[in-house]
Amino acid sequence: MFWIVLLTLFKYEAWDFIRWLPRSASELTGFILSGGHTIYYFFVSLLGLTLITHFAKFLNFFQVLVLFILSILFVSVLPIVSIATGYFVLCAYWSPLNFLPYPFAAILVSYIAKLDRTRIKPIYLILSACLILLFCIVDWAIYVNKGFFNVLRFAIPIFARPSLVLMAMMSLFLALKINLKRNPVILFMSNNSLALYCIHPFFLPLKRLSGGHMAVSLFLVVLFSYLTALIMKHFIRQELIK
Repeated sequence: MFWIVLLTLFKYEAWDFIRWLPRSASELTGFILSGGHTIYYFFVSLLGLTLITHFAKFLNFFQVLVLFILSILFVSVLPIVSIATGYFVLCAYWSPLNFLPYPFAAILVSYIAKLDRTRIKPIYLILSACLILLFCIVDWAIYVNKGFFNVLRFAIPIFARPSLVLMAMMSLFLALKINLKRNPVILFMSNNSLALYCIHPFFLPLKRLSGGHMAVSLFLVVLFSYLTALIMKHFIRQELIK
């Protein structure tokens, strides 16, 4: 709520934000799920996903596997239903439906990561990478549709794709299994990743100073976000940015 209110007050002049407030039940639902039409929709979805994870952790491996398969099939069908019905809001970037497989995916990765290293052969990783690549190809072959531009500004669903779930699982698994020497730069970025996510929307207007150079604008946004985070840590609760 802190970040949603702060960004809303930052974006709109005076009382202009009032015209963006919901005026019907459907608008209210979208308003809540989208985090007040801000980038912080992620926190709203995270609340529900955390609750699902809490109860799913008490299930056995087979039960979690079944729920994972069902949830990823559900997400896989969402774009197809959207294209068939023209109801593209089903794949809106802020929809919690996009993220249903992740609690079960995380639990499965934790199960697999606990296995002895000798039981996880390189061929399994290679086959997994090939499977992910295959899903990526299928995504771009089936899901691309101009109707998605109406709600996403892209011709393909941003999050409602099974390949993203599998890539996230692979990334998490490798992160848990690979032991690298601690790099101070990466450690700093890790410690301030939440701060970067929360603060960077306030510095997006800096893109105008870059003269259209994407690399320069990204550098300015990230730099000022990190500097602001270092200052804010002395004035606000650590849980808000770390």
